[in-house]
This record gives sequence, structure tokens and C-alpha cells, in this order.
Amino acid sequence: MRKQIEQLKEWNQACGINTPPHFIALHKDRMRLRYDLLDEENSEYILADNHIELADALGDMLYVLVGTIVEHGLADKIEDIFDEIHRSNMTKVIDGRIKKRDDGKILKPQSYEKPNLEKILLQ
Repeated sequence: MRKQIEQLKEWNQACGINTPPHFIALHKDRMRLRYDLLDEENSEYILADNHIELADALGDMLYVLVGTIVEHGLADKIEDIFDEIHRSNMTKVIDGRIKKRDDGKILKPQSYEKPNLEKILLQ
């Protein structure tokens, strides 16, 4: 992921987009733009008719997401954030299995532990 983060920093610099060294909350207008960009790529994904269009949509989704992470100043913490969310998700697994609702949503058992992102963000 480090390579991709550095590539997005390079892109942001070329575009004149701020790349802060620590977390910042973006202005709501900027957040709306990032949301709209992600939404556009999600739409391309669902409309993909072949493997080329699918790969393009997935690659663009990742590019915009990593760009959003970098713009929020989370580049140095995102892998730890991901690891903590994974740890939390694994607390939903009981005896090697998870339980789902009828629509496929995974249920949170009593053993579920919320991710502790504060400890990462305050490091």
C-alpha cells in the first residue's frame, strides 16, 4: 500500500491538492466532492459489462479512495486502521463461522468488539 500512497501524493502535488502530514477534517464541500467521485466509480462498477470495465472501475475506486485517505492525512495510519478493523471484524466469527441476516448483512454477536481507532489516531 505504501507505493500506492506515494503515487497518490505525487498526483495530489501535481493537482495542487493538500497532502497533510497528520489527520485533518476536510471542509464539507471537499468531502462532498470526494463522495461524489467515489459514487461515480461505484456506479461504473455496477454498470460494468465485461472484465475490462470491471477492472477499470475497481482500479478507479481504489485510486479515489487512496486519494481521499491521503487528502485526510491518514496515509501513515491507514494500514494500522485497516488492521484494527480486521481485528474487530474477526470478533464476529464464532467457531469459524459468521451469522447473516436474510439480506446477507453480517450480524454482530455478543463477542463483537468495536474497533479502537482512537488509540491509532492519537499515536
